[in-house]
Amino acid sequence: METLVKKTTEEINAEILRERMEIYNKKESARVGDFLKLPNGDYHRFSYNWGDQLQTSSGGSYYLSVGSISMGGSLDSGVKRDDLIQLDEMREGEVWFFSRNEARAHNGVYFKTHFRVFEVKKGGDLSGVRIVLTKSWFDEMRNYCNQYGYLRAYTHEEPVGCGYKITVTCGGSSHTAFRNGQEFSKWLAERGLTTTIDNGVGMKIEGIYRVVSTMNIQYFESLIVDKSLPRTTIQCNGQMPAVILTGDDGVKTIVHLNPNTDYRKYL
Repeated sequence: METLVKKTTEEINAEILRERMEIYNKKESARVGDFLKLPNGDYHRFSYNWGDQLQTSSGGSYYLSVGSISMGGSLDSGVKRDDLIQLDEMREGEVWFFSRNEARAHNGVYFKTHFRVFEVKKGGDLSGVRIVLTKSWFDEMRNYCNQYGYLRAYTHEEPVGCGYKITVTCGGSSHTAFRNGQEFSKWLAERGLTTTIDNGVGMKIEGIYRVVSTMNIQYFESLIVDKSLPRTTIQCNGQMPAVILTGDDGVKTIVHLNPNTDYRKYL
C-alpha cells in the first residue's frame, strides 16, 4: 500500500511562489515589482501600472497574487513606459503572500525573488521620480538633494490656510503656497518654471527644479561670495538664505544651509 507524503508548510509556500512567479514572468515589458535604475545608481520599484505610465516607489510592500503584484505604500508620479529601456540585469526584490494561501491576520510570508531592471532612456523624463539622492554629494559634501517635478498650481477665490490664494502640489502632495500672484511669479522665475493655462483642474507647471540642503558651510560660503550667482531666501524651519545654481542640464538648483547649521549670519 502506497503511503502519501504530506507536504510541509514550507514546501507548499515554495510551490505557491513558483507557480505565481511562473505566470507573472509571462508578462512582457515593465511590471509592478520590477526595478527602475536611477542615474545615481539607486533603485526604485514600479508600484502602479497606468498602462502608458508606471508610478514608482523607494519602499513599500509588494503582494504577489496569481500572475500580478500589487504594492502598498507611498508612490511617486513615476515615468512614461515609452521612456524605459530594459537592461541586461536582474535584481532581487521582496514579495509576500498568505502562507498556504490562507488569508488571515499575521499569516504573511515573505520571499526574495528576481525581477527585471529598467532605466530611462537618454532624454527621457525622470521628473516624476520625486526624490533623487546623489550619494557622492551626501557622503563627501554632506549635501542632500531633492528633485521636484509633476507640479501643479491651483488658484482659490477665497484664501485657504494662512491666507493663501495659490497652492502648489507635487505628485499630488502639498508642496508650497503663495498669498498672491507676485510671490508665485517670483518663485517660478527663480526655478526656471513655466505654467500652462488653468483648465479647471489647476495649472500644470512645466519643468523640474532641485533643492540642496547642505551641512558643508565652506561649500556654501564659496557660493555666497560669488556675486554672479543669484540669491534668494526659502522657508525651511525659518527663513533661509539660498543661492541659485544652473546645472549642466539647465535645471535650476536652490542651495541653502541646513537648519542645523549657523545660517542666520548669512541672512
